Amino acid sequence: MKHLKNGLKLLICIVIVFGSIGLSTSTEVTAESPLSATLPAPINQVFPDAALAQVIATKLGKTVTDTVTVADLNTITSISDAEGSGKGITSLDGMQNLNNIQGLRLNSNNISDLTPIAGLTNITSLYISANHISDITPLAGLTKLVAGRFDSQTITLPQVSNNGSLVLNLTGVLKNMSGDIPTTINTISNSGSYSIPNVTWNGLTSQTSLSFRFIQDVVVNGAVIGTFHGTVTQPTQNVALNPIGPINTIFPDENLAQIIATKLGKNVTDIVNQADLNTIVSLGDSETLNRGITSLVGMEHLKYITSLNLINNNISDVTPLSGLTQLGILRLIGNHINDISPLANLTNLSSFRFDSQTFTSPAVNTTDPLSIVEMSITSIDGSQLPPDTISNGGTFIAPMITWTGLTNQLSVQYTFAKTIVLGGYAGSFQGTVTIPLIPDTTPPVITADSSFTYEQHDTATASQFLLDVNAITDDGSVITSDFATAVNLDVVGDYTVTLNSTDNMGNVATPETVTVHVVDTVPPVITADSAYTYESGSVLNEAIFLQDIHAKTDDGSAITSDFVDVVDSAVVGDYTVTLTATDQYGNVANPVRVVVHIVDTTPPVITASPIVTYEIDQAVSESDFLDSIAAKTDDGSAITSDFESAVNFAIPGEYTVTLQSTDNFGNVAEPVRVTVKIVSSTVPVISADSDVTYQQYATVSAAQFLRDDKASASNDGVVSSDFASAVNLEIAGDYIVTLNAVNSDGNVAVPVKVTVHVLAPKPDDPTNPINPVNPTKPVPNKSQVDSNKSEDVQRLPKTGDSSLPLAAFGWIIFVSGVLLLKKRK
Repeated sequence: MKHLKNGLKLLICIVIVFGSIGLSTSTEVTAESPLSATLPAPINQVFPDAALAQVIATKLGKTVTDTVTVADLNTITSISDAEGSGKGITSLDGMQNLNNIQGLRLNSNNISDLTPIAGLTNITSLYISANHISDITPLAGLTKLVAGRFDSQTITLPQVSNNGSLVLNLTGVLKNMSGDIPTTINTISNSGSYSIPNVTWNGLTSQTSLSFRFIQDVVVNGAVIGTFHGTVTQPTQNVALNPIGPINTIFPDENLAQIIATKLGKNVTDIVNQADLNTIVSLGDSETLNRGITSLVGMEHLKYITSLNLINNNISDVTPLSGLTQLGILRLIGNHINDISPLANLTNLSSFRFDSQTFTSPAVNTTDPLSIVEMSITSIDGSQLPPDTISNGGTFIAPMITWTGLTNQLSVQYTFAKTIVLGGYAGSFQGTVTIPLIPDTTPPVITADSSFTYEQHDTATASQFLLDVNAITDDGSVITSDFATAVNLDVVGDYTVTLNSTDNMGNVATPETVTVHVVDTVPPVITADSAYTYESGSVLNEAIFLQDIHAKTDDGSAITSDFVDVVDSAVVGDYTVTLTATDQYGNVANPVRVVVHIVDTTPPVITASPIVTYEIDQAVSESDFLDSIAAKTDDGSAITSDFESAVNFAIPGEYTVTLQSTDNFGNVAEPVRVTVKIVSSTVPVISADSDVTYQQYATVSAAQFLRDDKASASNDGVVSSDFASAVNLEIAGDYIVTLNAVNSDGNVAVPVKVTVHVLAPKPDDPTNPINPVNPTKPVPNKSQVDSNKSEDVQRLPKTGDSSLPLAAFGWIIFVSGVLLLKKRK
């Protein structure tokens, strides 16, 4: 009994195992990971990049404004090359929500940041070649990667300046999966070199772009799955070659500009750069002596000048020379320089002279005593130099110089002198200040502008008026006027004001008159909206337009415009309309320009037949498809579809194709869906003998009949007949049997008619009723079928029948029995 129980257990196990053969299911269980708090949300909010949003929408069979859920996004397991490559994608923001994605192809886009896919750990294949990716550290956690492309990256860095050399530190510029610089940097342009972490170029001149290539194997789980490589472009510019400007702009003093132009062999209007000016290393007496140079502005650009003579000119400010540290010789004799402190940094000077400076102060009236403020004389260290000698017995108590007892002198003088030390060498700074004297017998002279204009309703006092007309006397005497009584600022018109003055000596100036114009010159001020938008085809006029943009002036003056001439409301585009206004005094307002946008925001409307049918394996292009469904838009915009990816002509069935269209102005049509039916109309063709002959009383099955008749059908057809019902083998005669056939697609063949002859047996020979031909063999009771068709008939199995399960089960029983018998023994 124990052996019997064990045998039964074994038998049950075997039955269970064999019973499960051929049964398999593959069910993917997907956990809905918590996503962004914004879900559910429109696709174009989850994926801010418009191009990426369109890819996702197309993948889900939605529009970019449709709302998606976590479950929707979890259905996306791959994005193919046709779906994701070359779409103009810039940002991958939102891709972090595709938790179940395994295959991702985003070649030939504008992607630079892979951070959003760093957590997509189910990815097994990633193709991101031909983008702008410089950092692949976000891929470090994608440990399931087994295939991918990361090559052909193009990276353009921000432009930098160079001064003939450039060092580019690659730290942080390029990062492999571990965050380091790629292992190989090569193909460096312009004979550059690489030493970790720097790419270095020397001898740069006019190059505007430098480049190099990088390469690094991408290794995941110890296997190389691709190569991260690409080209880095570094835009650059040599600062020495930057145009500075025309010579006479760099050097505003026309005499100095001519000297520089002659030195360079150019015209004063020629444009030069720093490299040109770097060629000037000296300017000698023959070039600069007595040339009337007043200003040294521009000399700061002569960075390599070593010798400079500027004797007997009219120079007063040496500040532009302060940075010319290459100077070894500098002579500034006979100018008007009172401050040499800007030269303190010229420590390479070995020969210099700053003597014989001359200054003439404005003439002063002779008084007794006569006191003046000393001119500021600044030495090399910034200190003020006191007078060295004073003419006519003058005295100095800082900051005043005083003379007494002057009678008929025409001028007085004082000098300054200082020995200067620069770079270990000595030179002199010396000069003379002259003060012309005027006997005080001359009345003051009034000077003023001949006229002045006030705006109506201005407020101005008599003292303000004198300032406005720049009224002064040559000796500082006080000026008076009748402005307060002569002018009415509230009334537009012209008024005459008289200026008078008397000096301290009682000398009366000749009166001066000034014309005062009281005018209204304030133009109106136009205000309006800066832009306005109309739909194409709107009926418009100037009045409507001015009202729409809230156009007005601050004084109520009428506004006119060129709206009617400029704007065509039937043509989409941007038009600039100019608003103008003129007040009653002819004052013209500053024009105001308003941009009028004529837009078309109406999307196209797609129409097409809702259903179309094609034969299996028929070759149909997208263009043929659109023609066959009469697809069109109401504005002629081109129609696109997913026909080629959505329809499989090899498999009969119904497919949904989505039609889409975007007009020239970016208006997107409502998608239209068309049902495409793929059918098979190939019918089987029956071939068979036209007739078959049997002997009366023969035993023939329908299957045997088909074999005897050589019946077959093309195109997967299965032949059947009405032989069983149409033929009576018990009765001699001719019968018509109909052959039919149907294939796996359900297509029915054209029926074929076959004639069946049933022949009666020949009568017995009366001389030998047993068998006159062969007496040893009895005559059969019933006629037999023709000898060539008398073999046993085997019934054809029904289509799809199989004895394999029964046979298997029988063998199981047999083996189990043998095992049980062995155990009993």
